[in-house]
Amino acid sequence: MKVAWTEIIWNSYITPKHAFILLLGARSKLLTKDKLKHLNIDRRYIFCGVDEETECHLFFSCPISFAILGHVRDWLGIRRSMSTRPSALKWIKKEVQWTTWHSKAKWIALASTIYHLWMACNRDIFEDLTPNVEGIVRKIKTHNFSRVCRCTGR
Repeated sequence: MKVAWTEIIWNSYITPKHAFILLLGARSKLLTKDKLKHLNIDRRYIFCGVDEETECHLFFSCPISFAILGHVRDWLGIRRSMSTRPSALKWIKKEVQWTTWHSKAKWIALASTIYHLWMACNRDIFEDLTPNVEGIVRKIKTHNFSRVCRCTGR
């Protein structure tokens, strides 16, 4: 799937650090444990401890990630489940409109969700801070609200 990511991701609505993590995720370049084969480490995903940490598991298969994505989707009225990276990328390509505040809110929320999931995983590994579904969802909603208000003048 050929997509002009620079036009889609790098814009004034999405926070740059969120856009960067979204871009790495879209290109399958996030350094998950499955890509660190040269290190002798436990490869299980830290949130659930069940499966190997892969981008697919991190963002789509883990029950905690799935719950967070479910809250955000329900909150914004997104019906697509986005259960794989290709389905999420297809939704992204279709959703690029930027014409309404609602489409901007969806984009900001998607980038923010990916960023906060990635950061929660890293905080758990490096700072021993256990993720909290409600706390992560609150961060996503708060960030989304402030960005939409700032970008739309509401």
